[in-house]
Amino acid sequence: MKRLALLGLVLSGVAAAGAPGPEYFAPEPPLTARDAAGLAPAQRWLRDQRYPIRTAQGVTYLYGAGQASVLCAPLRLCVVALEPGEWVQENGLHLGDAVRWEVTPVIGAEEQTQLVVKVVDAGLETNLSVITDRRVYHLRLLSRREDYMPQVAFHYPNVLQAEWRAYHEHKKQETERNTIPAAGVSIADLDFGYRISDCEHCAWRPSRVYNNGEITVIHLGEGVQRADSPVLLVLDPAGKKTQANYRVRRDRYGDRYVVDQVFSEAVLLVGAGKHQQRVHIAREG
Repeated sequence: MKRLALLGLVLSGVAAAGAPGPEYFAPEPPLTARDAAGLAPAQRWLRDQRYPIRTAQGVTYLYGAGQASVLCAPLRLCVVALEPGEWVQENGLHLGDAVRWEVTPVIGAEEQTQLVVKVVDAGLETNLSVITDRRVYHLRLLSRREDYMPQVAFHYPNVLQAEWRAYHEHKKQETERNTIPAAGVSIADLDFGYRISDCEHCAWRPSRVYNNGEITVIHLGEGVQRADSPVLLVLDPAGKKTQANYRVRRDRYGDRYVVDQVFSEAVLLVGAGKHQQRVHIAREG
């Protein structure tokens, strides 16, 4: 009978005070210097700045920046949203006070797990650990009479970093897609306004011609390696043919003539006499 009476006194005291008082626990053993040193990082993490980073549609915490606090009230619902696609592991939800607190998982849009938190009284405090397939959450639960957080979410630094990496990778791919490798400049900075005519069957006939305002690049056809390299002559406004200064580049991008000027008209010649092959290049506009 005495034990039952004592147990009833303890339970009534717990319900009245909201949390067990020191008189209900056995005396604590003293901490050694080593134990105290090991406890210090955990205490610093618990006391770390865990302010919300956004409050537009609820309370958002930076994941990993200290222990997040969730305030609830009796007869109110608090919803803790995990990352979309994140799932709580089997037996992965652990509640310090499972008598006066209740946590129920539900699945929302985009396969997002939502933890619905309920409390039966005010003035209570406990902790909640949630183990998912991506991370572990350590939450501090507090109850008040009226104040509560209807919606709590998290911001994930590693997800943000991954998004930035994807952003820069996309930008890199877009730059490479819009860059002429042989010239190393953006397509937007090049003038492709050239007309190539004559000698349709010539294996060395240029595939494209462009300039960057200072030099002109002539990409010769792939068959140039099986034929004689053509001679380049530039036409002046009077139609007179003159030699042009150019360099031949051969690499994995093909054979190119890099001409040290921007010309309006030029010809590529192979051979002489009636067997001569000729390609005409004219700048348009």
